[in-house]
Amino acid sequence: MATLRERDVGIDVARAGLIIMMLVYHSFGQAQLITTLDIDPNYNVNRWMGQVTGSFPFLIGLLLGFRYLVDDGSRSVPIWGLITRGIKLIGLFFLANLLLILVKQTFDDFPIRLPGTPDISSLILADSELVVYDLLMPLGEIVLLGAVLLKLRGVYQNNLLLMRCSLVVAAMIMAWSANLTMLYLACGIMGLALGSWFSNPENARKLRELWQFSLLALLPGIILTISEENGPDNGLLYLISVSGLFFAYHNLGRFALLRTDGLFSRITNRFARGSLMIYLVHIPILPFLAKFLGPLFSESDLWLAFFSLLVVITITMGFFVYFMELYQARINQSVQDLNLVFRKRLPRL
Repeated sequence: MATLRERDVGIDVARAGLIIMMLVYHSFGQAQLITTLDIDPNYNVNRWMGQVTGSFPFLIGLLLGFRYLVDDGSRSVPIWGLITRGIKLIGLFFLANLLLILVKQTFDDFPIRLPGTPDISSLILADSELVVYDLLMPLGEIVLLGAVLLKLRGVYQNNLLLMRCSLVVAAMIMAWSANLTMLYLACGIMGLALGSWFSNPENARKLRELWQFSLLALLPGIILTISEENGPDNGLLYLISVSGLFFAYHNLGRFALLRTDGLFSRITNRFARGSLMIYLVHIPILPFLAKFLGPLFSESDLWLAFFSLLVVITITMGFFVYFMELYQARINQSVQDLNLVFRKRLPRL
C-alpha cells in the first residue's frame, strides 16, 4: 500500500521480513508432515515464529493508520474504497473455505485440505483449527474498522491523541480474550494507533535513532516463546511482542543496504509490495511441493526437507511477485475491459 508521504523503508523491511517468516513457518510445518520426525520442542522452528500470524493484522492496521489517520487537513479519503476492500477480504475468506469444503467432499487425495470440518459458527469466528486463510477475516475487519474511524472523525474532532489512546485501550482489553480472532483484531487495532503515530516523520526518525530500544522490543517475544506451552497463553504479552517485532524490523530500515537502490533493496521492496499476494498464493502451492518432494526424503530428513521447501517456495514467490509487477498494467487493463463488457451486456440481460 503506497503512502501519501515519503516511503518508510522500515515498514517495507517489516513487511518483507514477516512474509519470509510466514514462509519459514509453513515450510517447517509441511516438512514435519512429510518426515514425521519428533523433535525437541526447543528446536521446533515454529515455536519461534508464533508472533508472525498476529503481525499481519498489526501491519494492515499500521498501514491504514500511517496513510489515513493523520491530521494533515485532508478530507479526501476513500472510505467506500476501504469498505469495498474489507468486504472483498472477508468474501475471499468465505469463498476459499466453501470451495475447499466442496473439494474435500469430492476428492479424497487432494493435497490442499481443511484442518477440520467447519460449521457456520467456525467460519464466522474464523477458527484457525478448522479453516484456512483464517487471517483474511480479521484483516477485512480491520480495514472496515479503519473506514469507520475515518467516517467518525468528527466524533473525536481530529483529536489524534484521544483516538490513539482509545485504540490502545481497546486493543489491550481485547487481547485478554481467549479467542484468537479477537486477539488478531487487537493486534490490528494496535497497528492503527501506532500507524497514526508513525505518520509523523519526526517520530519515525527518533525511533530509528533509538536502535537500542528496538532491540529491547524483541525481549517480550523471547519471554513469550520460552514461557508459552500451547499457543498465545498471555494475550497482552502477545500483543506487546507483535508490536516489538515490528519495531525490531523497522530499525533495520536505517541501514544503507536497504535504503539505497540496489539488488537487495529491490528484492525487499518486491516482497513487501507483494506480501498479501504471497500469503494467498503460497498456502495452496506448498502442499503440492511437499507432495512432489516428499518421496525424496526419509523420516529423519526433517531439516533437509525444511530447507529444500523453504528455498523452493521463496524462489517461486520471488518470481511470482516479479512477473506480477511486470504484467500488472496488462492485468489491470484486462480487468477494466471485462468490467466494460459486463456493464454493456448487463442491461440487456
